[in-house]
Amino acid sequence: MMSEKYRISEFQKRVAASSVGSAISSAVLSPVTVIKIRLQNNLYGVDSSVANTAKSIFQNDGVRGFWNGGKTALFQAVPSSVFYMTTYEHLKGHFYASSVISNKAFVPAIAGALARGFSATLVSPLELIRTIQASGVDKSMSGIIRDVTKQTGVVGLYRGLGPTLLRDVPFSAVYWFSFEYLKPKFLEAFNIIGFGDSVVNTSTFLSGATAGFVSAVISHPFDVLKTQKQLEKVLVDGGSGGHSRPIIFSSSPVAAGASAVVHAGRISRYFQRKDEHQCCINSARSRICTKGNSF
Repeated sequence: MMSEKYRISEFQKRVAASSVGSAISSAVLSPVTVIKIRLQNNLYGVDSSVANTAKSIFQNDGVRGFWNGGKTALFQAVPSSVFYMTTYEHLKGHFYASSVISNKAFVPAIAGALARGFSATLVSPLELIRTIQASGVDKSMSGIIRDVTKQTGVVGLYRGLGPTLLRDVPFSAVYWFSFEYLKPKFLEAFNIIGFGDSVVNTSTFLSGATAGFVSAVISHPFDVLKTQKQLEKVLVDGGSGGHSRPIIFSSSPVAAGASAVVHAGRISRYFQRKDEHQCCINSARSRICTKGNSF
């Protein structure tokens, strides 16, 4: 039996599960993220399908191009998920125990929205850097920070924070409300059918997948706005060639295209945002995803 000295606390389990899950999701889904960002940034492209964008990335940058910004994504994902998960758990427990929220059905949505707002603000500079790198700029984190702050000051590192919050806060609110509502429904249905030992994991997976899909579709337009805002009028000194290159010249994503542009990369967006509930699914076995788990 494990001694008290080496016993792993629930908090340590949460940190470990969310860190590992986020790292794996970021690495595996990096090609999807890169394709999504290229699609969203290709306002004036006339042939911007997922297949053609992937082909263009491969032709210009090779296989390596699908992992542009991968290191930054890891720096962003791990602290973001740990902070998000622990904050969500704390807020949810507090709201359930107090009388602050009378209708307890909305506790997961409110706790998730607040936790995501805090974590998104915390890692906003890393989100900006990752977006620039994934758009095709072959620069280090320090190089992009230097270029951005030189042009717009430190505040430039938070470019796109508004659309990011408009994307992430509703996403988390809808996701956790849907997840907590659907999971017991699936559990009840599968118990009646007789799914056996896999009933909890199956219910968790289906609840997370359904909630993630609905949330991604609802919040996707703000994801496009976030990408456009972060790449708007940014000049980054271009690598060994010594030339500065414009990322995008559009002053407004609304003026730049029709509604098709707003929904560019929707499929890529859905799969990329599945990391929101992938941690939840991975950590279900450590009881983080039972009634009140977190990403």
